[in-house]
Amino acid sequence: MQSFHRLIYTTWIVIFSVSLQTQSRAGQINQKCPVEPSRNASAKYFAEHSGQKIYFCCAECIEEFRSSPETYLAPVETKESPAEDEVKIAEKAKWLFDQVWNAASKMAGIAVVILLFLSVFTLHYTLSKFIPGTRIAKYTKMLMARKALPLWLGLLLGAEAISAHLMHYITRKSIRDSTLEHAIHYTTFVEYGDPPLPSRPDIPPRVNAVFYRGNDERNPSLFNGGNYRTATFHIDLCTQDGEPVIHGDPVHFKSLFFRVRFQRAAGTPEYFWKPSRMANIYATRDPGKFHWRNTEPAEVVPMTESVPMQEWTFHYPLASFTKGNEPNSVSGTFYICEKRFNDSDELIGGRFHCAFSFDLHRKSSFLEPDSDIWMGALYRKRSLRIWEIPESEWLSTKAIPEITDGHSSKDPVLLGIKDHEQNRN
Repeated sequence: MQSFHRLIYTTWIVIFSVSLQTQSRAGQINQKCPVEPSRNASAKYFAEHSGQKIYFCCAECIEEFRSSPETYLAPVETKESPAEDEVKIAEKAKWLFDQVWNAASKMAGIAVVILLFLSVFTLHYTLSKFIPGTRIAKYTKMLMARKALPLWLGLLLGAEAISAHLMHYITRKSIRDSTLEHAIHYTTFVEYGDPPLPSRPDIPPRVNAVFYRGNDERNPSLFNGGNYRTATFHIDLCTQDGEPVIHGDPVHFKSLFFRVRFQRAAGTPEYFWKPSRMANIYATRDPGKFHWRNTEPAEVVPMTESVPMQEWTFHYPLASFTKGNEPNSVSGTFYICEKRFNDSDELIGGRFHCAFSFDLHRKSSFLEPDSDIWMGALYRKRSLRIWEIPESEWLSTKAIPEITDGHSSKDPVLLGIKDHEQNRN
């Protein structure tokens, strides 16, 4: 019996040591996804290029890489290659570890009970060898006796039944949510945080400003290679009557509004400004990833069309961000979102397009000169990622060139119309 105990103990220590060594030695070639550098690469997704394995964060990135590998090779940071023998040993150890890990994941309840059994056995073996007379040693001896076998079998069955149910629920929900988040937001929450926040432009504090929004398509056949303006945003503070507010004016934050007016730029295709599409645009301060799926987002503020298919306006009440008595400072962020639908035309979320932030202060009821408002973009499509173009070509306080007469493209592929049609749900 003692030799049997020693055998189990030795096997347990060897498995534990190999697991630790495997995890430390079996590393990936690249730690970050070359297509989405803000995400870690995963061992599940890789492609071979010039005899080298390159790892990615998802299957979509592999397809993107294969379409234009030269574009994404630069961001790949490779580690020093180990010796061939070490690689083979590491790969075998990793394969063994993966098999054990995958089996344990599929039978989580059984794995937990086995680990518990081995832990109790290790404790029992150690205590019986060094301090056999303690109360804990007696308890562990009882748990290792043959009479305790039904107890361990009952734990195995019960734990596996519970874990199977929980894992099914968690896995199904996790896959559904991650797939849905990716479909709605792409990389918004990865690149801008959770909740997503716009970066403040390097300009003096102001409470009225103009921002220019650029195009998210690039092609030599487009005007200026695709670097052209799609909309102009005018943002300011105003009273309930629409009177503009500037630094030094007397203010009450509970009756103040953040006003957003945006205009369609010249030469942009009518498709993106149709009333049926603009009806899906709304403002909210709710940073949730799945608007409308269970409940409406907090405080939906609709837009009004000031000029048909040319200009839109909405007023966001700052009272939503105040608590208690009239404060001397108020700050916050709200968003312009676009409703997204599933294949059954059910509302499943709101894609974040832009964020508007403010940081306001008053002294003796007068708006302080350091009070500030600004906006930032939160969404870019996969073909135009955050690191591929300067911020000044996407959303800027400096004017982005407008399409001149006679230079508008009609190609639905180049303009992104076909892509939007295929992925609107």
